[in-house]
Amino acid sequence: MATIDDLEIAREDFVWKDGERLIAFGASALASLPGFLRAAQMEQYVLLSTERGLDQLRSVGGGDVRSGAVETVTVGDGNVADLAAGLIDAVAARPIVAVGGGRVIDVGKAVAGASDQRVAAIPTTLSGAPMTGVHRLPAGFAGQAKTVRPAIVIGIPDLMASQPPALRTGSAMNALSHAVESAFVTTANPVPRMAAIRAIELIFRSLVNEEMDEATRRVRMALGAIEAGYAVGASGYALHHVICQTIVRMAEVPHAPTYGVMLPYTLEFYKVRDALTWQLIAEAMGVTDPSIEIAKACAVVGNPTSLTELGVNPDRLEAIIVAASERAELQLTPGGANANDIRTLIESAT
Repeated sequence: MATIDDLEIAREDFVWKDGERLIAFGASALASLPGFLRAAQMEQYVLLSTERGLDQLRSVGGGDVRSGAVETVTVGDGNVADLAAGLIDAVAARPIVAVGGGRVIDVGKAVAGASDQRVAAIPTTLSGAPMTGVHRLPAGFAGQAKTVRPAIVIGIPDLMASQPPALRTGSAMNALSHAVESAFVTTANPVPRMAAIRAIELIFRSLVNEEMDEATRRVRMALGAIEAGYAVGASGYALHHVICQTIVRMAEVPHAPTYGVMLPYTLEFYKVRDALTWQLIAEAMGVTDPSIEIAKACAVVGNPTSLTELGVNPDRLEAIIVAASERAELQLTPGGANANDIRTLIESAT
């Protein structure tokens, strides 16, 4: 008897028109990019990437992306707001093709938002950045820039799921967090919730199924990340993302592992507020206790399982709690959330 899994693997490649954006997914997705760029009048673009991103692009036949008069701008270290501000002159109000992880794509979105341009995203991790309009604005451009979501998304499984195991698990936990929270938020509705639950199944089972072959694992992880990004982009985020974003910014720790550390604790918080959605998530994962199994999946490949192990300075925790409690997105938490809730979760994860 055929299943949806069989269908997804048999028909891996697809093109999806979603409002003003086009999403191409699969091993041959890169072939769609030139036509998409022509149709969108984005041919005179700037390529925004890192050395790793460019190497990976070449590995899947991405030489054509750099052809002609395309200028390559390499994104260095730093936060999105400062990097974007420093690249605005180099990009010079041209369309952008961003190749890389969430930070690179968010920088591309931020630069585009300051110059009224569009972005094509080619992700090299399981980040949700290609599928959302969520990003920081360039430093110094408050009130002068807007948030944008990529007009073109090229999802190539061998790129999206190409990281080494430990880094890929962290990236997968980030994607899993997008799906989990978008299923709980007060703005959730049936379509993104269905995508979220399916993304949870694809991502988590791909992480823990040791018998799955690598090609299948990459397809399912990448597809799950696309669906998770769609879900959080459609529904928004609340307590979990507020806490994690604030920790990353103020404690200066890596983005993806932070989401993995906090997810078991925020899941337990949400269980009390919405037991039905929690049960749907448990069934999608195929486990009795999602929180315990998520922590196990992180630990197996050496990802941190506490904020202390992650390297968060205890002296910064109080400031993090205060800053997170002031975020407007907390309103989307079922039943609301306040500083005491945030304190309890952070202390539990420390």
